Amino acid sequence: MFLEKDEVLSLINSVEEVYGNPGDAERCYENYRKIIDRYQEQPHLLDRHLESLIDACLSIARKASSAQTLPLKHLSLKFLRQIFKVRGPKEVVKRMPHEISDLAPVLTFLENENLDDSSCWESGYVLVMWLSILVINPFHLKLLDGSLEAESGNKLSIAQRLMNVCKKCLVLNNNIGQAAPVLISKLLARPDMLEMYMSSFIDWAVSNLDNKATFGVRIGSFAALSAIFKHAKRQDVLPYGTKVLDAVLASDFARDDTLIRKHGMKLIQRIGTMFMKTVVAPWRYQRGCRSLVNNLKAYNQGDAANAPSQNGDTFKDSAEYEELEQFSSEIESILDKLLEGLKDRDTVVRWSAAKGIGRVTNRLPREYGDEVVESLLQIFSDRESSGAWHGGCLALAELGRRGLLLPERLASVVPVVKKALIYDEIRGNFSVGGHVRDAACYVLWAFARAFEPTVVEPFVHEIATALIIAMVFDREVNCRRAASAAFQENVGRQGNFPHGIEIVTIADYFAIGSRNNAFTKISFEIAKYSEYTRPMIDHLIDLKFNHFDTSVRELTAEALANMVDLDPEYVQEVTLNKLLPVCAEMDNHTSHGAILCVSAVVVALKKVEKLSLSGNNTVDIKNIVPSILYRKFRGSHRGNELMRQALSVHIKSCSQAKLPYHAESKLLTTWQSLLEENLSYMEVNVRTKAADALSAMVAEYYVNNPHRVDLLEEFVVNFAKTLNGTVLITRMGYSIALGKFPLEVTKTAFSTVISELLKCATITPETTAWAEARKDATNALAEILSSPMTKNDTWEDGIPVKSLNLPDLFATFLTGMKDYTTDKRGDVGSWVREASMGAIKVLVLGLHKCDPTGDLNLLPRQLMIKIIGQIGKQCVEKIDNVRVLAGNALTDLLHYSDPPIPTYPRREELVEFFPKDFCTAVNWRATALTFPRFAKVIAYEEFSYDILSGFVISGGSLSDTILKDAHGAINSYLYECETSNKKELLRVGQILLEIFRNNFKVERITVSWMKFVSQLLQSGQFHTLLATDNDSFGEEVIAAVKEELFKSNRVEKLVAGIELLCETLQGSKLLVRSALKRLVVYLCHAYPRIRAVTAQKMFEAFLTYGDNIESSNLDEAMNILSEHRWELNIEVLRPARNQICELLNIPQPVLKNTDSATSISPATSSSSSTTNIARN
Repeated sequence: MFLEKDEVLSLINSVEEVYGNPGDAERCYENYRKIIDRYQEQPHLLDRHLESLIDACLSIARKASSAQTLPLKHLSLKFLRQIFKVRGPKEVVKRMPHEISDLAPVLTFLENENLDDSSCWESGYVLVMWLSILVINPFHLKLLDGSLEAESGNKLSIAQRLMNVCKKCLVLNNNIGQAAPVLISKLLARPDMLEMYMSSFIDWAVSNLDNKATFGVRIGSFAALSAIFKHAKRQDVLPYGTKVLDAVLASDFARDDTLIRKHGMKLIQRIGTMFMKTVVAPWRYQRGCRSLVNNLKAYNQGDAANAPSQNGDTFKDSAEYEELEQFSSEIESILDKLLEGLKDRDTVVRWSAAKGIGRVTNRLPREYGDEVVESLLQIFSDRESSGAWHGGCLALAELGRRGLLLPERLASVVPVVKKALIYDEIRGNFSVGGHVRDAACYVLWAFARAFEPTVVEPFVHEIATALIIAMVFDREVNCRRAASAAFQENVGRQGNFPHGIEIVTIADYFAIGSRNNAFTKISFEIAKYSEYTRPMIDHLIDLKFNHFDTSVRELTAEALANMVDLDPEYVQEVTLNKLLPVCAEMDNHTSHGAILCVSAVVVALKKVEKLSLSGNNTVDIKNIVPSILYRKFRGSHRGNELMRQALSVHIKSCSQAKLPYHAESKLLTTWQSLLEENLSYMEVNVRTKAADALSAMVAEYYVNNPHRVDLLEEFVVNFAKTLNGTVLITRMGYSIALGKFPLEVTKTAFSTVISELLKCATITPETTAWAEARKDATNALAEILSSPMTKNDTWEDGIPVKSLNLPDLFATFLTGMKDYTTDKRGDVGSWVREASMGAIKVLVLGLHKCDPTGDLNLLPRQLMIKIIGQIGKQCVEKIDNVRVLAGNALTDLLHYSDPPIPTYPRREELVEFFPKDFCTAVNWRATALTFPRFAKVIAYEEFSYDILSGFVISGGSLSDTILKDAHGAINSYLYECETSNKKELLRVGQILLEIFRNNFKVERITVSWMKFVSQLLQSGQFHTLLATDNDSFGEEVIAAVKEELFKSNRVEKLVAGIELLCETLQGSKLLVRSALKRLVVYLCHAYPRIRAVTAQKMFEAFLTYGDNIESSNLDEAMNILSEHRWELNIEVLRPARNQICELLNIPQPVLKNTDSATSISPATSSSSSTTNIARN
């Protein structure tokens, strides 16, 4: 239903009013376009209203007959062209008016218009398409010559003028050029034009097919001839067929541009169909019944093979093919060219060739059609390119769709299609073949609609298995979805696919969109059906385990492990025997994939208690690491990133499977050395997998190994002491590993492990830049502390609380939450803050669970105030991820109720501000929702300093959203204070000053602080603190800015300070005078930009707060500020600055140390004087 019809018609009718204003016209067209474009997916909804829309546009175009209204005509036809785009030219053209009276104005417009102009191609396109319907009027064109000559003064006949317009349009390289072939074919198909112009036009077009003509002329000639051979009667163009074919073949178009090759293929196939009469091959296969309802009924009744059929008897060929003998050589040349076109490098050409083969074969005898299929199957050779395979699949689908692929050919076609479904050709670090696999799915989709269930029955298992494998194991999402569509079509049309309905339900369009989901979950659900289990396992082992894509190899191992439970005997006897011999292959893809699969299978077999390795397999698994080290790591001592990860996974799997290598001292030493080397590797994935493997290895081959259990404590101590080396990567890797060690390992040297991790997590002057190491050490502490804690002195129930160095732990975590280290990557300290918040949450909850009543006073109130304050500070800072983690930590601590933490400060009040429903539902990134609630927490003295510190940082953020929300939250809170509690306003001001003093010369804080306070003053919230002489807030702000800007050369910092000084001009008289004395100094600053900014900000402040400045000469001072160019030389500007001082009744800045200043440059002298004055 076209709901917007009235709105669209009103927009079209408004064209006459807006066409004179380009802006209004563009807005009108955009609104119209947006509405029409909504119907691109279902354009048939417009069909009932097309005539009214067309008439509305054309009626406006007919009115625009003068040169002044030419833009109106272009605009109205542009509106109409949008309908052409959405509904398609075929449907729109046949609804356009075709009165003969319209022919003359349309023709005249096309003759006079510059159709190459990019601004009017839409109108030209519409008129050419309109002309294509007008020229098929049955009236003889000579009848119009007299009247048109009298009207236009043109002595050429109407036919000549039409031919000239056609040739003019054909050579255009735009949409008009694409529409012109339709016009010329309809025109020359007229009986009165056939005799006069057909021969001459074909001669003209043929002469332009060779390389001598320009590109536009060649394209137009090919397209025009294709359209003529498509629309003209066979007897009319048959005499020209051989001539045109020879010219096309001689033009060697196969080496030209894509468009020329495409039109060449179209022309050749239409010549081929023209040579033979339009006779549908009587021998083609006709399926008959194609009812989905009947097929599904048969499927539900378990008799899919006997689904209703109306297919006739055998495929007899009773037609006469007289023309075949007459044009046999031409048809053979055409078929050869079309078969060559299937190998073209461009898809659009291959697709055209495939359709051409279907059309030509449809008019051939059965034996000739069978020869075409035979030639087509020869394309599927390993020597051919991926393009040839793709074109061959398209041609097979086209033949099957038309019933030209007979059932007896399925035995040779199905194996070819199966090969195409797994076609993948490696080229460097990528592969080609996705388009081939997609086309193969299309072939099987076409077969589902073409053949009866009884015909496909012998191949059902092969087809179903191949489609399922492509559906869940293909790398490309479009191929998986194409296979799913083909499988669904076969289930519906054929009705004989095993478990078809169930599989279609599991593997729908959206479920297989995720590669991980398809490989690991959907494949397992489908593999539960025994018909598909082993074929799926075989596919993974034969083709996927050595895939070039690392992620596919990893998913293959995971999928294979999932299927072990379905057929463990087959996996153990067949799969392992295939994989183990190739684990040490020199090809990294093969070796990496084989090791991952062996590792996954061994662990999976152990889980289902089916692991029963033979002696040879045990030895082969044991030798994987030594053989890889010998073959791939020899001589370099560096190895390969992929192999390092694979070997780590392998060692972990052997440990988890408890393979009997406990007495293999040499092997275990090799494993340990490799893993320790991997822990110091540059790539984080290598370090992480090595840490997992070492944890599993130590747990199995140290703790549960009588040969090594005595060495465990020494190993842990030495391992922990290695942690604090001088190499960053070593610290990171060893920290990760210590965090993953089970408690039964770390307890052997618990105090050493904790102390070494605390050292690594503590920032020192030498390790300031090593934020990653501090993060990993903190995370390791969090993982260790996540074990249960106990009041007892034994380790049976968990970690004894007495063994924890709680003061150092809390001090380290609280210090980590203040880590703001930055480097070229940005705020890398945020990683440490995130880790510290997670660790302190784990520690607090662990201690509370150990001592829920608080008898041991493990969590004193003052400590909890610091913890909650720091977490609250992170909740209002500017980094989204930090706020999310802080918000989650706050929620977990605040709403822990089994029982609540007894020393939690202000818990009842905070629960009121942050109820559980809010905390669980809110997006902590949404500052507009969270900041106002945290602003209310400022009222509690315990948290005021920390929360305000966080708001100060956010108030200086580069993000407009965070900055606006931070200021909005604080302004709202201060507004309430100003109306109800002035003392609170003063307290907030003093806290802000304390924050500034505590962070003196820390630009990360001070610059944000000056911006933040400047915004607060601008909003007027602190006006009461500035307006009285008795309050020192304003003077302290000015003094703080003075000290902070002393000897500063950072422009951003200076600008922030100047803006803040300007905002203090709203204060008392003494405050204004003090601020002006500071500001005039910067009017002669060494940096031109600072001088200009100072002048601008002072001018704006005088405009805003001029009533607050006692001076009758304020206007004159403002004129000086606005009229001078403050980027000029300081010596030129100093008199103007001094004049401003006189006008404002403030002392002029005085140069100090002039004796030493005279020996340096003017700029340096000015800078020296500025800083000396600022200091005094």
